[in-house]
Amino acid sequence: MPSTDDVKMAKKALRTTIANLLKTVSEDSIKRETEAVTQKIFNSEWFRNAQRISVYVNTEGEIETDAIILKALELKKDVFVPRFKRGQRQMEMLKLENALEFAKLDTTLWGIRQHHPDLSPLSYKDYGALDLVVMPGVAFTTSGLRLGHGKGFYDQFLHEHKQLYGKFPTTVGLALQAQMVDTLPTSEYDVQLDQVYRAT
Repeated sequence: MPSTDDVKMAKKALRTTIANLLKTVSEDSIKRETEAVTQKIFNSEWFRNAQRISVYVNTEGEIETDAIILKALELKKDVFVPRFKRGQRQMEMLKLENALEFAKLDTTLWGIRQHHPDLSPLSYKDYGALDLVVMPGVAFTTSGLRLGHGKGFYDQFLHEHKQLYGKFPTTVGLALQAQMVDTLPTSEYDVQLDQVYRAT
């Protein structure tokens, strides 16, 4: 059994490897893979049946999520997106009211579009348990293991959700081909995803 320090070091090394790999992926490739993954999401029973959905807002080197967010809003689903604040260890998951509000999101911390820090939109907690959480990551396996960016935001969020509602929501990761690996280091706090969608 590897020690906690060994796992941390292995995760850090893998993040560096994937970051370097992503630098070689063209914007055209990301667009093509995004289109394929987005179609898989739209065709999935999970997306169709979910009413309360959390979706990450992508930054560089990730499957783009704009089309998923806009489609969910069009279908009158309750859509929630993350907000991160400097110095805080937990992210908020806040209601996105419509496409216009989405278009006006600020690009703030880490280049992520999110609600302005001065705004006070409703939290997912005002609506109840989430049905589906669409998550980013640095690396994924086909079995649903996920390597995050190292801040633990999503794992904390999911454990908080389980504490509040007695269950995890359905969890889905979106991956570029360059982010898929055979295996990755994990700790007891890492939540295994229900599904990872990739282009092929």
